[in-house]
Amino acid sequence: VRWFLLPLLALAGCDPPSHAVPPPPGPEKIAWQTLAHYTFQPRSPLPEPVAALNGKRIEISGYIYPTRQTRDIKEFIFMRDQGTCCYGPQAQYNHFILVRIQAGPGGNYTREPVLVVGKLKVGEQWDGDYLDCIYELAAEEHRRT
Repeated sequence: VRWFLLPLLALAGCDPPSHAVPPPPGPEKIAWQTLAHYTFQPRSPLPEPVAALNGKRIEISGYIYPTRQTRDIKEFIFMRDQGTCCYGPQAQYNHFILVRIQAGPGGNYTREPVLVVGKLKVGEQWDGDYLDCIYELAAEEHRRT
């Protein structure tokens, strides 16, 4: 059955063929509390609920960390709130996500909350002796909330 016949079958009360591919599941909505509820210690195991998110497609809202670049940003630090970026206490490693936009236009800096959707990588990422991040998101979608 061709894709254009499916709406006709639905109108006629027929079930779609059993070989029809279901739509992919939506992203898992994650709250910052899930990622930031513990005290992070380098080279220590992450809590199981956090480690279990590795490789999952997630959706989370937060704020773009301001940098010199303000338009078409392909990589940025994503914060849980604005108080931990410039003027508040220094953000802990489990309080931010390194976001890399995979395709399409980059993001533009805004003070408004932003929603990002993509595949989350969980685990310490070191550059020599320097810990870069513990959360990285390969973003497929980003927009203001």
